[in-house]
Amino acid sequence: MTIAEQLEAKGYQLGQQDGEQKGYQLGRQDGVKEATRQLAKQLLSDGVARENIKRYTSLSDRYEDRMIKNDYEVKYPLDAVSVEKFSELLGKPETAVRKMIINNKLPVVELTDPEAAAARVGERWVVISEFNRRVLEAYYNHPAEERDAWL
Repeated sequence: MTIAEQLEAKGYQLGQQDGEQKGYQLGRQDGVKEATRQLAKQLLSDGVARENIKRYTSLSDRYEDRMIKNDYEVKYPLDAVSVEKFSELLGKPETAVRKMIINNKLPVVELTDPEAAAARVGERWVVISEFNRRVLEAYYNHPAEERDAWL
């Protein structure tokens, strides 16, 4: 092996070690960030005040807003779902969702059979996109004590 080849091999080895070290550091930083985000979500679900979560975790306002939006947004590949599916997505009993519909608390669309248009009651589906819009509007436009009382 020539001197040039030896130097090239040594440079390759040093570059590989440096790359591994940087990769390890970046992976560790990502792990710490993810652990912090998980902690913040757990604290939020346990009812810890947002100001305290922010102080303890040092998360940015931007991340907190994103976390809040994701927590309050119901996601499903359809814009509207049956009452049964909505209660499952929301984690509420079906009877509670039906009461919310009766009290006009949820946006619904009534589906009727075109063959039986004269039928009085059709199947009611909850419009998820409108529900999400209303929840976010309530979150951003109402005082915290009023908003948190019913969200």
